[in-house]
Amino acid sequence: SFFSSGVNRVLAQMAPVLLALIAAACVFAQDFRDPTGSSPCSAAEEHAALPAPCAVDEYVGSHVIYEDDFTRVWNFTLLPGETTSMHVHNFDYQFLAYQPTRLAVWGSDGKYLFSFDAEGSLSFSVQGEFLLPGPGVNLPFKVPRVHAAKNIGSGIYRELLFESKTTTNRTSAEVEAIKRAFGIKSAKVEL
Repeated sequence: SFFSSGVNRVLAQMAPVLLALIAAACVFAQDFRDPTGSSPCSAAEEHAALPAPCAVDEYVGSHVIYEDDFTRVWNFTLLPGETTSMHVHNFDYQFLAYQPTRLAVWGSDGKYLFSFDAEGSLSFSVQGEFLLPGPGVNLPFKVPRVHAAKNIGSGIYRELLFESKTTTNRTSAEVEAIKRAFGIKSAKVEL
């Protein structure tokens, strides 16, 4: 699809910048955290329901480290045992887990949904109330747009998350029209 191939192209072009961001995040992780940004949900044990309802916010990471008209990039750091806020994904996105761990996930109703090894890179597109995985990715569970996650692994979890403001709920033709309007030329990718 346009989204995944476009993101992969951008990631390849931005490799030196990404490596610098990852190095800085590893060395100065506390500098990227915004403790006033969102309120974490009350922690629950894996497979158990959350003990109390959580307010929903749009903090899909710990802190925004870059934003323009097309993209928002989040640093996301989650300590062992730490839980995110109950958050909603409003944009298509791709993440790169550069320090992986195991995460447990709860839905907006507080019910435990699933656990998974957050590693590598995955992309999702917004489709109604769910996030559809990118091409070639088959998950054994549905991912709701609104959810919270807890680091149930033994190490710190670190990820870079890239939100696409231009592709969400748009066809490839619509995205191409937006790019033409901004004078952006698309490179043809042959597989």
